[in-house]
Amino acid sequence: MRFDFHPTPTGWRISEVNSDVPGGFSEASEFPSLMAERYPGYAPAGAPGPELANALARTSEPTCGRRAWGAALVWAAGFMEDLQVVSYLAGLLRRRGIETCVINPTHLRFDGGKGHLLAGGAGGVCPPLSFIVRFHQAEWLSRRRYNGVASYLLGDSETPVINPGYAMLSESKRFPLVWDDLHLEMRTWRQLLPETRDPRELPGGGMTGGY
Repeated sequence: MRFDFHPTPTGWRISEVNSDVPGGFSEASEFPSLMAERYPGYAPAGAPGPELANALARTSEPTCGRRAWGAALVWAAGFMEDLQVVSYLAGLLRRRGIETCVINPTHLRFDGGKGHLLAGGAGGVCPPLSFIVRFHQAEWLSRRRYNGVASYLLGDSETPVINPGYAMLSESKRFPLVWDDLHLEMRTWRQLLPETRDPRELPGGGMTGGY
């Protein structure tokens, strides 16, 4: 999860959480390192990008003496800020010796629950992938052209996939409305998040204009 904070008159408050496809790996990893060079005695608290790459590299270890083809990083074509995230992660994985391809969902095929990368334009497929990184919003996978892969990218795959489909639940701005019903304590999140209300509870029945 990536929590976004903003300064307010009452202190730092959470404005939202990105848990479906959280980004910011390059900024959170490289910028603190650059700043630390200018401030002796200080050091970054961590580097989430390399840590994620290390965890994924462990996933790609050979199984039964046979290594899978590599990794596929799936992104929503046309969103350049998303391409920046997967390109950064791809570079980290390649430096760890993992063949990595940045693709969109139409470049995938699943056989027996195992993900494969389509090879060329002749309908061929590569050997099974070692793992898949889904940096493609779950809600957009409902588009018809993704019917053959959407369910696998959201949880039905035998090939490891991050992020799992259930990650979209905590990203919803309405998630805080069901905390009590789900008996979730969420102590820190409740403390830092401004009060969340259903618009229908507001005077006048909430917002108009189709929202």
